[in-house]
Amino acid sequence: MQQSIVIGICQMQVQTDKSVNLHKAEKMVQQAADKGANLVILPEVFHAPYETAGFRHYAE
Repeated sequence: MQQSIVIGICQMQVQTDKSVNLHKAEKMVQQAADKGANLVILPEVFHAPYETAGFRHYAE
């Protein structure tokens, strides 16, 4: 039996405000799920700008 999977791939412009980024990502995941995605892929560093100078600031 063959099964299929629907994958949603998201791109986003990351902001310096982590909560804004998380909210955007959450909305995109929900939109992808609403369109039938079983798996949603987000950018590697979607929660904070990818610049080495900011790593300590955005670290958890």
